[in-house]
Amino acid sequence: MYKIGFRPLQHQKSMYHDGHERADVVESRKKFLIDVAELRKYSKKYEGPNCEVPLLVEPDLLSNNRETVFIYHDESTIHAKERPKTSWILPGCNELRSKSLGRLIHISDFILESTGRLVLSEELQQIHQLDSLDAATVIYPGAQGDPWWDMQQLCNQILKKAIPIFEAIHPGLQGVFVFHFPSAHELFGPNALRVHNMKLGPGRKQGKICDTYILLKDNPLIPEHL
Repeated sequence: MYKIGFRPLQHQKSMYHDGHERADVVESRKKFLIDVAELRKYSKKYEGPNCEVPLLVEPDLLSNNRETVFIYHDESTIHAKERPKTSWILPGCNELRSKSLGRLIHISDFILESTGRLVLSEELQQIHQLDSLDAATVIYPGAQGDPWWDMQQLCNQILKKAIPIFEAIHPGLQGVFVFHFPSAHELFGPNALRVHNMKLGPGRKQGKICDTYILLKDNPLIPEHL
């Protein structure tokens, strides 16, 4: 480790930099906005007091492209016994509440401009015979409950619920999924060597051992002379 420039340091608290203004992050944001603006040209616009009047995309603008529909993903976590902090009570009275917030509930759902939530109507269900009418997924994670939400569960929700329902509602159109980026959406490859999966011996959750190379020229933290 000494030969490639590493040194042992005692851990101490330090300042955290989120990196929002890093050069590569700024360039990535610019590219994202350009891509969204390009796709937006092929999606419907809405007018009216409540944006309830859709304006069709001009055929000349579409040309050989398909009409685009943006599908936004969001997640919420609540407790079964969550209640407002303020209550209306008579003077001299008090309200007894449970100290427990109840079971944790995690909801993952999709929303789009054309229909609101990504839900299949009963009429279309009779035609397409899908397994689910609703793209939402609700789990109850915890020590005695479901596994915590992760990338694999999100992929299953997209492939088995969201995409089939979208294609049934908007046949022939192009869907653009927009996600936020929480840590739960990070996913390692099946053979990735992860410290908390490493065992004393082979097998079980231990990933397949592969040759590893450290490319010194690609690591800016390693001194050039090494």
